[in-house]
Amino acid sequence: MSTLADALAEERLLRILAYGPSKCRKTWWAGTAAEAGFNVILICGEKPPSILAQLSPQAQERITVVNVIDALDRPVMAEFVTLFYKGRKFNWDITSKRIASVMLNEDHAHYQVDPSKLTSNDIVVIDTYGALTWSVKSAIAIEKGIDLTDARKTEWDFYQYEGNFLNWFLNQGRQLQSHLIVVAHSTIYEKYEGRGSERKLVWSREQPQSSSNPHGMQVGKAFGDILYFNRNRAGTVKINTAGTSDRDGGCENIPPGLFNWEDLQFKHVAEMTGILPPNPQDIPPQQAIVYHAPGELKPPERKTVGGLLSQPPKETTRTLKTGEKPAALAFLNANTRKGA
Repeated sequence: MSTLADALAEERLLRILAYGPSKCRKTWWAGTAAEAGFNVILICGEKPPSILAQLSPQAQERITVVNVIDALDRPVMAEFVTLFYKGRKFNWDITSKRIASVMLNEDHAHYQVDPSKLTSNDIVVIDTYGALTWSVKSAIAIEKGIDLTDARKTEWDFYQYEGNFLNWFLNQGRQLQSHLIVVAHSTIYEKYEGRGSERKLVWSREQPQSSSNPHGMQVGKAFGDILYFNRNRAGTVKINTAGTSDRDGGCENIPPGLFNWEDLQFKHVAEMTGILPPNPQDIPPQQAIVYHAPGELKPPERKTVGGLLSQPPKETTRTLKTGEKPAALAFLNANTRKGA
């Protein structure tokens, strides 16, 4: 029988949205979880996380970085995140940034991915939500044969597709058996009324940047704690854990307040929420995304059954043709057709 204690224990898996303007140490802040003893899995879709070199050597050893920055012709981040969030086991070719087929390229390094092995000692970091949004947009553009550089196209119909995927992503994050930090940029959403000289600003609010401003208003609902990062005029990075009428924010687990960046490291959040490991040195390495050097990961052996050679079905690794949907995003079309 489920008890209140069980429910409270489940809620100790933090769901944190860290958002704000660029260059406010959001990714660095997420990396400080490794200083507190947690295993950090950084799913990086925007830029190499060179800022994490500021962390101690011990902390750096606890961080696994998965480079899923989109290729020029392929939405890599959308594909990887889809498979990972669906709990799929798969091998990921680090060099080509593709799902590895049965015929593994033994000259390449690989990640062996199994999301079912996530634990409360692990923290998944999505860096960034904006990069994921663009990756999804690119995937849908490929499917529909839309040239995103063609500014004359004003009635693209993929906003619903994109919004449905992002809704799925935000809701599916609650199912991860680990802590989650999503790093996002901020934008100002302004609402006007009237035209011409009668046009006036009705309201404005700062919120996470998403596929559209209306969708951005919904993003924060998927997180228990929203941390707003900003740099004041003196150049000091501040973290605000409270929301206001004109800025998205607020926390369930962290007291409301305005903190210096140095005074609200992830260790402090872990202490506030009771999840700080008592003996960080005893935490084993994460097993959800395991690195294999070139030649270490072998393809499965072929088995002979009844005189017939059988082997697992091959996974597609070819380049997508114009108008063809990525296999990893196949569910998206079904969801949007159903009006999900």
